Amino acid sequence: MGIFSSGDDGKNTKRPAHWLDGWLVQLPVNAQGYQKGRAVTNHDPSVHYKPWYIIRGKQLWFQCPDNGATTGDSSNPRCELSQGKYWSNGKISFTVKVTDVAEDVVILQCRNPAKSHELIQLRPKRADGYCALWMNEGGDKIGGIDFPIGEDVKVFAEVRRNDKIVVKINDQTFTAPMKYSYTANGFNWKVGTYAGNGKSKTTVKDLKWS
Repeated sequence: MGIFSSGDDGKNTKRPAHWLDGWLVQLPVNAQGYQKGRAVTNHDPSVHYKPWYIIRGKQLWFQCPDNGATTGDSSNPRCELSQGKYWSNGKISFTVKVTDVAEDVVILQCRNPAKSHELIQLRPKRADGYCALWMNEGGDKIGGIDFPIGEDVKVFAEVRRNDKIVVKINDQTFTAPMKYSYTANGFNWKVGTYAGNGKSKTTVKDLKWS
């Protein structure tokens, strides 16, 4: 059976997930399917990659081990969706449930293609049931945001070109001026589970973006 399997035949199975056009999947394993070395990138999001990524209708499951293959610019494994195209103004919303997180996990990022500016990082923490929100490379950092582990949480985020950043977590809204000038390359969203310390699982549903 293949490492990336779906169904009893041990093969990847295509799903009618056209609503995810424009997104790619990053997995925490290398090209041979092992949790070490350089991670495989740019997978089709309409395919199951058990046990790391499963799609059923418009509900997505992400799982990340406490050790795994990593990308060239990170020492931590991840299983996440990443937009293949960049934009100048963007919105995203989804409902997320974080489970089985050892310490903390990144579930949402907004970055430019050079990875030199990270506008948003949303990082729930298991220990206290709260999360930290970093905006503008952590220059605007907010901690102690209510984020119950194991429960559905609604997330909304918006980036306005050369204007401001808006993040809403359930009924809590946070804003910050955008401190980095827009470039021709723009920004993109990343959603899933990026293990800061230890293993993690997240479920995402009702994902919408514009």
